[in-house]
Parts: sequence; structure tokens; C-alpha cells
Amino acid sequence: MRVNATGFHYDYTNLQVQNFITPGVTDISNAATASINGVELESVAKPMSGLTLTANLSWLDARYKSFPKASGPGGITVNASGNRLNASPQESGNVAAQYDWQVGKGGVMSLRAEGSYQTREYFEASNSIAQSQAAFGLFNSSLAYSLPDGKTQVSLWGRNLLNQQYVTATAAISPVVSGRPGDPRTFGIRFDRSL
Repeated sequence: MRVNATGFHYDYTNLQVQNFITPGVTDISNAATASINGVELESVAKPMSGLTLTANLSWLDARYKSFPKASGPGGITVNASGNRLNASPQESGNVAAQYDWQVGKGGVMSLRAEGSYQTREYFEASNSIAQSQAAFGLFNSSLAYSLPDGKTQVSLWGRNLLNQQYVTATAAISPVVSGRPGDPRTFGIRFDRSL
């Protein structure tokens, strides 16, 4: 088992902040100051032959220290000092389990399942609930076969298997807020060949 821990602190001055006003219209402004404090934990365990477990956790305190003239919903100006930075959920993490076993003369099958979770994130500096994404989780899985040559792999994969609805960005089209949806439940086949 291996565990890595990382702590970090960043201070920013004249941080450029992007805000989507309407489709095709983006406002970029400078936040006077911002700071980020965070902790990340990464772990890998192999409790038995062929089985690998991983878990990663992150805690983030990312805030505008001084941003008195931020662009808010509908293009209005707001004081965003003390608000959370865009797209910076306070907690996030993921876990995964993968089991590999030999098939035939040197081929390897791999079955993998993984889940991720994050708390609420805001998409603009005013931290409007209307332009944010509530906490959500995703679940993915795959089944792969690696040929004995070690260079070729074929896999079946599924993402967002629980068909979670979420958005990855928003834009205020006064008075309506629109969002860019995340990918729905999707499936696919992948072929990889290395030279």
C-alpha cells in the first residue's frame, strides 16, 4: 500500500477571471487578489494478486481575497470578495477497483469500476446558486482485453452509468440562465495499438 499527501498554498494578484455572459460573449476581468489552500491524499493498495484499489481525496479552500467589481448575472457588477473561485469545489474525490487476470497464452483481461464525487461548484464570481452545479457523483466501468503481444488492447467502456444529469458551465441570458450539460450515459468500444 502506498499513500501520498500533498498540501499547498497559492497567492494570486491580478488573477484573470472568465465569465460567460451570453452564448459567444465572454467577459474577462482581473480579480485583485485570490488565495488557494488545499490538501490532496492519494492512495494505492494491492491486497491480492491482480487486484488494485485506488482512492484520491481533495479539499480546497479557493477564494477571491479582493474582487470588488466582479461581473455578476446579467452583466451587473457585484463585490465577490470572499467568494469561492470559479469551478473549485471544496471537496472532491474518486475511488477505483481494477482486477486483472491472465487468459489463454499471455492475454490479460481487466475489469475496472470507478466512481467520482464533488461538492457544489460555482461558474461565476458572484457565487449565484442559479449559476452553479450542486454536488454530484459519476460511475464508470470498463472491460478490456490485452493481447499477448503487449501492444494491442480492445476495451468496452461505459461512462456515467447512473445517467446523472449535471452541467459543466453556465451562461446568464437575462433573466434566463442556461447550462452546458455533461455527457449522459454513454457506451463505446476502444482499440489501442502501440508501435
